[in-house]
Amino acid sequence: PAYSVAFNDASKTFEGFAWGSDVLGWISFNSINCDTDGDGESNGGSGCPPSGTVMDPYMVSANFVINRAPSASNLGISNSSTAYCDKFLTFQWTFTDPDSGDTQSAYKIEASYDGVTYIILRSADSSVTSVSIPLSEISATLSGDWYSQSLYWKVTVTDNGAGTGINKKSATTTASTFGPMPGREYPVVNFTTNPLQILANQDVQFLDSSICYISGDTPAASCSSWLWTIPGATYVSPSTSTFRNPTVNFSSSGSVNVSLQATDGGAPAYSCTLTKSINIGLPLPQIKEKK
Repeated sequence: PAYSVAFNDASKTFEGFAWGSDVLGWISFNSINCDTDGDGESNGGSGCPPSGTVMDPYMVSANFVINRAPSASNLGISNSSTAYCDKFLTFQWTFTDPDSGDTQSAYKIEASYDGVTYIILRSADSSVTSVSIPLSEISATLSGDWYSQSLYWKVTVTDNGAGTGINKKSATTTASTFGPMPGREYPVVNFTTNPLQILANQDVQFLDSSICYISGDTPAASCSSWLWTIPGATYVSPSTSTFRNPTVNFSSSGSVNVSLQATDGGAPAYSCTLTKSINIGLPLPQIKEKK
């Protein structure tokens, strides 16, 4: 016989055998254990009446909910340039529970650089299945820079105890591998203007103050290339959209979104973009001399 007891959630019945040496020995929880073909007679076997013995159907049933463990799948980490430009990784997974209506009540993310020693990166009583963690926090928690590292991670999810909030069940995934990650920081893009107060029909220079990196967090002397998007402006010669510090002139007042994409000189090259809202004031009044 199957020397264990299982619960059939659909029929709310138990199946299998349990050992009770103080009373009867092997105890059957359901007649189908011995009458496997359902003809009303035992099929024999260990723990069952002799083959051919007439059997009345019986079962042990339950009128309560037995909570079963959940699972997590589809583990993934955002791997776009935006993630490295914004300096964080987003950990994602799919929560599944065999009990209808059960939801996630907590999670725990563990990570490792070597796939052996795991450290808790983040844990919370929460139903979220997408968690953003700064790269600086990953380095600090794992006691080492993230540059060029592969990241091994797993998540433990906990259900809500079949809606009761008690007898909660948890399950931990097998480890997922991400990386290797880039060997240096992505550019930190920034810019200002001169003058700070911009007026229509006046020349204004956009000044790049971005930081690019050679290796790890070691800054380069400058970035390698720039690409400006400045709506409503005319470039003042010899400036173009690829100048580091172009001069432009706005023909009218209003608000525009100015973007700068800075690219480093590495191989492969990394680029990041910053967009700022710029206000252009009314032009200065023209003063005519009256004779």
